[in-house]
Order: sequence, then C-alpha cells, then structure tokens
Amino acid sequence: MLGDELALPPRRPVDARLLGGSALFGIGWGIGGFCPGPAVVAASALSFDAAIFVVAMLAGMWIATRLASRFATSAGAGQAAAGPGAQ
Repeated sequence: MLGDELALPPRRPVDARLLGGSALFGIGWGIGGFCPGPAVVAASALSFDAAIFVVAMLAGMWIATRLASRFATSAGAGQAAAGPGAQ
C-alpha cells in the first residue's frame, strides 16, 4: 500500500545450471543435515557440526562465485573475439 509496485523478475527456462545447483543444495542438505538458515542459527549457538557446515557452505559459495566469474569472463572474451553480430 505504501510502497512501489511489486515487480517480479522475468521468467527464465530451467537449465543445467539451475538443476545442478538444486542437486548440490539437496545433497549438501542431506549429508550435512542442515539447511543454510538454521545452520547459521545453530552455529551461533556453538554447535560444532553446524559451524563446520557453515564454513563448508561459505567455502562452496566462494568457489562457485570464482568459477562463475571465470566462466563469464571467458565466455565474454570468446564473443568479443568473434566480433559484433557473430553467433
């Protein structure tokens, strides 16, 4: 009522990246026994298992970010080398 209009993000198709990320999330949740939010709460309550899970989760996020930026950079360089309008 008091804010701007709510805009939903554009709809994107299900792709291999989404399926792979979902699978990794589910595997991590199953092996670790924690979902990310509750794991942070449990780690703050000094749960050793949750703390290990959170450290591993943060390491995985850092690695995923590094890989994503590396692949984005190499994909952009390949398109730039091909020239404008190249498919």
